[in-house]
Amino acid sequence: MPNIDATVTIPADATFDNTLQALRRSPLDFVSNLVQTHDDDIVRLPFGTQDIYLLNHPDFIRDVFVTKSSYFAKRKDISAEGSYLQQMSGVLPLFEGQLSTTYAPIMTEAAVNAHMRWDTMHQQRDFLKVDIYKEVMQITLDIVFKTLFKVDMQAKAADLVDAIITMDVGYGFDPIAALLNDLAPPVTVSMTSEAQAAHSYLLNFMLGLVEASRSAPLDSRSLFSWLLKQQVNGQPISDEQIADQALKIIFSMHEVTATTLSWVWYLLAEYPNVEAQLHTELTNILAGRTPTFEDLPYLPYTEMVLKEVRRLYPSVWIVGRFVRDNISFGRYLVPAGSIVVFSQYLMHRDHRYFVDPDQFDPLRWTQEAQAARPEFSYFPFSAGPRQCAGRDFAPTKDALVLATLAQHWQARLAPNQTLEPYPQKSFTPRYGIQMTLHRR
Repeated sequence: MPNIDATVTIPADATFDNTLQALRRSPLDFVSNLVQTHDDDIVRLPFGTQDIYLLNHPDFIRDVFVTKSSYFAKRKDISAEGSYLQQMSGVLPLFEGQLSTTYAPIMTEAAVNAHMRWDTMHQQRDFLKVDIYKEVMQITLDIVFKTLFKVDMQAKAADLVDAIITMDVGYGFDPIAALLNDLAPPVTVSMTSEAQAAHSYLLNFMLGLVEASRSAPLDSRSLFSWLLKQQVNGQPISDEQIADQALKIIFSMHEVTATTLSWVWYLLAEYPNVEAQLHTELTNILAGRTPTFEDLPYLPYTEMVLKEVRRLYPSVWIVGRFVRDNISFGRYLVPAGSIVVFSQYLMHRDHRYFVDPDQFDPLRWTQEAQAARPEFSYFPFSAGPRQCAGRDFAPTKDALVLATLAQHWQARLAPNQTLEPYPQKSFTPRYGIQMTLHRR
């Protein structure tokens, strides 16, 4: 009879230093090699006083997210965890309550505006070459500001995109901090002068919106109205703190919302048969008109395309949790005080659940194919009490924007470029994706 509380053995060559260095240097390769070289679905690594346990089985992931979620915390400090969960409960209604009635029309309007901008640029030159990542970011920032902050920033979107990208590239980036938040020891980072200027621009810009929101009638559906009510030790937080929190939300939203719509254009260009089937569905159902929220149930292939993009390039590629109490995964005991991590990137490309996992195949998402796989072999938005606040917002936005633009445009990869998925929280295309846009 197996020992139900067996201890996971640390690999002989694993040390805290080489674990930390490997995660910072090449995190994707490191976690991929770990699961390929170990037979069990759990690997233990030394990480200072708190060992890391890499989980790689759908049943284990279900336990963390759902069935045993009380054993885990996203924040190390208990009070900070309580504050985080309270904040989530306050923010979630802003995402959920207005999706079909208010948010969906804003999403399609932003896509139509992009179509008109592309059309104007296309008429002025023989062909239209763009960085599709920056184009998608403009669309998503337009949507985020109008939906969550109730302000129209379309005219400023390009400047904001440039500042955010400068911040991403120039921020002395520490992958550990971005991947695992405070799960890892802190490290000092430095900013380039360009990144410092971009950061100042973004903070001042957001501070101006906060000051304007104080003097205007509060919209209860705005994220600003929620932030203005927040307190620390019984005292209202300052405008500077509100601006900083709002900026953090903008940064996280841009990563989550821009990733899928960037890589979908790349994958459609690489798989013309998928692109053709998508165009057929859009033509048959929409016939050139702008889609609405009510059209989405009639666009199943569009949804399958986007699910497959999130499988290959998940909005968040790794998740970490603190273990609050002793817990068993299968026959192994993981003690309280440890850290568990598990990766969408690994699970979504696991050959046990996805045949030819590196291939782009939307037919993996038929009802029959999904029913044949374990539920947590795919978890782009996590689950349970700490699931992503945008779990419904992002898929709705992606489907409406793609359905609007793909009716009118095809994209093709520009030659002689380096495409590098940059593993921050999401698979950001580090150097963008240069493409030419062509009218259909």
